[in-house]
Amino acid sequence: MSGRVFHKHGAGPAVHRSQRQRESNWGDAQRVDVAEVGTLFTMHNPDSTDATPLLVTVQCVELHIPTAAIGTFDFRPMVRLSWGNGAGSVDGDFDCTQRQRIPIVASSVDVSCFIGAFVLPGVGGTPAVPAGAFARFRAFVAPGTDGAPLFPTQWQTQFNASTGVLAKGQSRLASLRAFAQDHAVTVVPYFLLFDKATAPVAGDKPVDGMPLTVAGPTGAALGVSGPMPGILPQGQTRAYVNGIAWGISTSPFVFAADPDGLVAFVAAELAS
Repeated sequence: MSGRVFHKHGAGPAVHRSQRQRESNWGDAQRVDVAEVGTLFTMHNPDSTDATPLLVTVQCVELHIPTAAIGTFDFRPMVRLSWGNGAGSVDGDFDCTQRQRIPIVASSVDVSCFIGAFVLPGVGGTPAVPAGAFARFRAFVAPGTDGAPLFPTQWQTQFNASTGVLAKGQSRLASLRAFAQDHAVTVVPYFLLFDKATAPVAGDKPVDGMPLTVAGPTGAALGVSGPMPGILPQGQTRAYVNGIAWGISTSPFVFAADPDGLVAFVAAELAS
């Protein structure tokens, strides 16, 4: 897609703040260029001392990445929320590609926007937003909840590897699928997950796992074989304290590197 520009129907001038007699409406529009972080709005209601259910809605009206930079990194429109009640607050970054709805319970919320740059599978280097990139955002917060919430997540894709790290630090895994390329196998391969921020080494004990699907008939006698990827059900999410690492192992109980040289394709959905 030339220039990677996205336009939303009806996009027009900035959304202006408006007020009612007894209740404020909080919302605004903002443009950010390259590595800028722009403030969308700050809501600190002096008339409220109790946290209430609020819904933050953010739309990326336009995202432009120069053509030469497309494919170098994964560029996404992002918002940073800081919300709380009284003297306490928490914060988080959320992918708002196209549009995102974020339910919170708070008496105050600060919302800023920026362009995120993330590593693409198989591409090296340190992610950075290129010169000439810009994004335009709209956002507002309103009391209440949404009848059709969109679960805020971010996807990680890795391939052509036998081990990897999906996240570092406290994380929640929402869903995962994985398969290995067609390859002759001599032992049953297992796909294991570890609560750590580095790739697994011999003897590491997993916290979750499944037999690894080998995409082809050569592994039919061993493990799981077929065209469908292995899918690891998570319920709502599964929490990891140190990070989320994975590896192909010949043992389901401790990590033991696979001697057959299997490499996997892994797609994981992480809660924001």
